[in-house]
Amino acid sequence: RAYLSLARYFDLLATARESDVNKETDEVLHLYARRAMQWYARGLEHSAKHAQAALPRLVTTWFAYAALGPDETLPNTNDPNSLRRLQAHADKIIRRAAKHVPAAVWYGVMAQLISHAAHTRKQINTGVTQLLARIIQVHPDQALWTITYLATSTNDNRKRTGESLFELATTRLRKSAKQAQRDNQPAQKRDYEQSARTLQTAREVFTQFVRLARNMPVESRREVRLSKFVTAEQCQGLLVPARVALTPMPRMSSKGRWPTFPDRAPRISRLSDDVEVLRSKARPKKIALDASDGTRMRLLCKCEKAGDLRKDARVQDFNGVVNRLLDRDASSRRRGLRLRTFAVVILDEECGLLEWVPRTRKLKQVVDAAYRIVGKKLPVFHSEKVSGPFKRAQSQHRNDCVAMAKAYRQNVLSLYEPCT
Repeated sequence: RAYLSLARYFDLLATARESDVNKETDEVLHLYARRAMQWYARGLEHSAKHAQAALPRLVTTWFAYAALGPDETLPNTNDPNSLRRLQAHADKIIRRAAKHVPAAVWYGVMAQLISHAAHTRKQINTGVTQLLARIIQVHPDQALWTITYLATSTNDNRKRTGESLFELATTRLRKSAKQAQRDNQPAQKRDYEQSARTLQTAREVFTQFVRLARNMPVESRREVRLSKFVTAEQCQGLLVPARVALTPMPRMSSKGRWPTFPDRAPRISRLSDDVEVLRSKARPKKIALDASDGTRMRLLCKCEKAGDLRKDARVQDFNGVVNRLLDRDASSRRRGLRLRTFAVVILDEECGLLEWVPRTRKLKQVVDAAYRIVGKKLPVFHSEKVSGPFKRAQSQHRNDCVAMAKAYRQNVLSLYEPCT
């Protein structure tokens, strides 16, 4: 707690000074920023109790100052330029934290790290790649569902970064396997070798799922064969992409309370070849799989060309923060208040896998049932009666939002009478 308080003190001093000085030349500001990062990192080395507060600020401050100034050569601590010295010290702080802070703790800022993985600044790109490679090396089963999309991205820079990242992580795993062999530890050697092979096949698995997501069968077709798109054998043994398996939870150990992943998370044992095609516009596919613990789980494989599933993933991260806040409140704990969350696996910028949440109903089904109770019928939006006036209003009032809103209320909302 003391480290966090001291870091916040210097962080507040830096924030208050930023608006009055030049961020690239003010040495006092650079000293405040350096001290804030130093104490945030030192506190994380001793405990993860305040990781949700300290780690995002540490990473954000690092990115903010690493992006300033010229990007000619990597900075060093003896540079006469104050900003370059700060950047060099920030690199040292992050490298030290990467070694001493458990890899599972870094999962709290995974979204920030991945979003900066293809950064144009060499300093940021190198630091993030090293961090992600360590996370993959320590937790390959969980990380492949989170990071593999970098190697299958439609963005060339992101894809190159992802490929180099996986090569680095695979090389480290193979070195660890050789070291385990020299230390006469055959079980660890097998685990490292298996993890290296899994990383090699992960990109191909993601590519196959992307093909399935982008497939658009005719409207009359309600099923497709999974074997035409995804090789089920390659998925066997992979960790089931469920929220509970991909989220580290605080647990007591000999070194204190640190976030760790479940010890015996279920793995994929079989994929059903019959894939249900849902009726919505994007034609998402509902995949069924059998887990090693005997349970059956379902995934939704979908493509959103006009949307972005990465937003869905960030919403689930936000819901996780809400759950932590609810868990801190005694009355919320007694009442068992929690948001149901689900895993979102990004395949590329348009495609993804979503964990199917059982025992739920769509809002439309609930509203439709309420209308039927009072003897009314819910209008279908895609019918000509509703969509016709809506499309005509769009074309007539394309550049007039006020007129469009008025036409929408008169021609569309008026059809949806209150359910009373």
